[in-house]
Amino acid sequence: RVTITDHDGAVIPNAEIIVESRSGRGIFTGQTGPAGEWTSGAMAPGEYQVTARANGFRTFLATVVVHEGNLTSLKLKLAVEELKQTIDVTSPSVEVMGTYVIRDPIPIHSTTLPPSVLTGQRAPMR
Repeated sequence: RVTITDHDGAVIPNAEIIVESRSGRGIFTGQTGPAGEWTSGAMAPGEYQVTARANGFRTFLATVVVHEGNLTSLKLKLAVEELKQTIDVTSPSVEVMGTYVIRDPIPIHSTTLPPSVLTGQRAPMR
């Protein structure tokens, strides 16, 4: 039996589970149910690699040894996947006060632009 939660203990339903025998005896696959649990049924004794995946979480890998006559249970805690997003803002050439033209994209890192960017003048050194 495999139970999957996040680090706060909330269950993760619909996580993909892959259990692969290291000896080549078989692969078991499934999905966790509403309670974050999945049961494979009977497995031959041996070493298995367990992979757990869920949207928004890092893939979890573990090795587990199944012994004859024993019930093997795993409680896996998945870490939240780090999300990175880059937004590029560009605009076509803009004429400002009839004199200066900005032709290259300007990276914007805040919601305000210094007056020197809008007038085409150099900002004073500080």
